[in-house]
Amino acid sequence: MEDIEFKNEEIQKKSHLIQFFLIPIILFVSYILFLMFYFPVKQVKEFNKAFTDSTLYSEEEKIILLDDNFTSLKTKESFLQSRLLMSKSDTICFSVDLVDSLLMLEVKGVVIHEAKITKIDMSRFFSRVENVALIKFLSEPFIIENKLATIEKEPIIYKKAPKDTIEAAQQVFTPDTLAQEIICMTLLFNKNFQLEINQSEEKPEHKNLSYSMKTKFQSFKFLFNKAFTFENPTYIPKISIELPKKDIKSIYRAIPYHSQMALHL
Repeated sequence: MEDIEFKNEEIQKKSHLIQFFLIPIILFVSYILFLMFYFPVKQVKEFNKAFTDSTLYSEEEKIILLDDNFTSLKTKESFLQSRLLMSKSDTICFSVDLVDSLLMLEVKGVVIHEAKITKIDMSRFFSRVENVALIKFLSEPFIIENKLATIEKEPIIYKKAPKDTIEAAQQVFTPDTLAQEIICMTLLFNKNFQLEINQSEEKPEHKNLSYSMKTKFQSFKFLFNKAFTFENPTYIPKISIELPKKDIKSIYRAIPYHSQMALHL
């Protein structure tokens, strides 16, 4: 009888111990999930407040801008305005036109390379913000603040020079490893915006797993740190597009580290 009571006490202790550790974990996970759903909504309000200038439009014009057809004309105007500002730069810039599904490299306003966008996946954030704020948001170029890619920006190849023609003929040909590699990149811009560019060719799930895990880990780490310190995390709206891998490689290695971008939604 005493053995049974002793075992019951042990079971109760273990149960209390599990609850002691499990309840805080559940509460913390619930808090993170709450942040994931709450802060996109909060970010929309902050976006509207930050990019809405009451002096730009009259009350009548604001009513007109509620019409998406008229807004599309104004976003096109903002896109052209951004490209005009970029044309004053001496470095290579690029434009992403989601309406015509094009990505263009530009120098001084002249298109030097054009790639066809085959797929677009856009955050619902952009459909929830006010049209007036969106027009202002697109009216100036975006600037790259950080980027991550599966390929080197400036690859370095070490090759021993042959002594003579015989040794040169014996050298083993090294194929381009990019032909088998999955190419994708993530660009983080000022104004709190992220652009993902993935290849349109077949993408085996088992390849570039490290890159995928790295990008997801960075997002989770950012949210976790904010939640752990009880700071307000910032939701980053994202647009994902797909291009042929040869275009992604050319674009990534052509644009400067802090290149400018014009965006047309």
